[in-house]
Amino acid sequence: MQNGIKFRYSDLRISNSVLRSNGVEIAGVSDDSLGFLYVDYSDIQGGLAGIDADSLDANNIFWLNGNIDENPQFVDSLNYVLSLKTGSPCIDSGNPSSPLEIDGSRADMGLFIAPYIIDFYADKNFGYDSLTVSFSDYSSGFLTSSEWFWDFENDGTYDSFEQNPTYTFTTPGVFDVKLKIKKGTWSDSLIKENIIVIQENQLPPPQNITISVVGESINLEWDSVATATNYLIYTCDSPDGTYEFFDETHGATEYLHQNILNNSEKLFYRVIAFDGDERELRRFLEINRRKIFDKEK
Repeated sequence: MQNGIKFRYSDLRISNSVLRSNGVEIAGVSDDSLGFLYVDYSDIQGGLAGIDADSLDANNIFWLNGNIDENPQFVDSLNYVLSLKTGSPCIDSGNPSSPLEIDGSRADMGLFIAPYIIDFYADKNFGYDSLTVSFSDYSSGFLTSSEWFWDFENDGTYDSFEQNPTYTFTTPGVFDVKLKIKKGTWSDSLIKENIIVIQENQLPPPQNITISVVGESINLEWDSVATATNYLIYTCDSPDGTYEFFDETHGATEYLHQNILNNSEKLFYRVIAFDGDERELRRFLEINRRKIFDKEK
């Protein structure tokens, strides 16, 4: 015997299994008349003859339903890739009373279950006021002939059931997107957080911003923008990074960032103009406390 199963003084049940290329597939030890063997819904090379009957009491061998003796069609048995090829006789041939596979189908014979990855891609992630986004399902594995459920605002309501949908976001905010995939009774999902950012459009940016050093402080000045009630100042340590809201002025076109030279090696500024009352300003900042600026703006 090589690498099959050997047992002694115990009862053994083999189910939903594949035993191949071991010489003797199943054996007891020293005329094991005390052990019982039960085999069902398994692919055993040699069938019942693959059992070493000389080491077992024949009356203690129970060859039950569903057993086969066929090539299981492993993907690459020489390199121990023992998942099953499409069309394998072991697929959907396990015990019908066993728990279902993750795709909702009948259990297979063999150890390995089908791997899968749920993933998707959005062709755009940022916009002002509204944004139309095309989503592509990049999932892989056994997920063919599946059902798709897209929740574009992760609010519990599914918005599309297409595999590769298009959706228009019409309100400002930061949105999580959820994709649920269902096949039979099996389902799984993926949520990508903060994947879509929609910011309220604002007035044209102030022109002619100048920066000057005043002691250990930085002084900012800019041209006024018609109808602006406030100017909002954002800072970041990278010119192309995500800027954080820092402070505001109520109509003034000058701002002194005090004692900053003692605390920062480098800092980049953005100034935007805002037109609205105090309530509208606070709502705007709730959504736009962190901003991504278009390079063209």
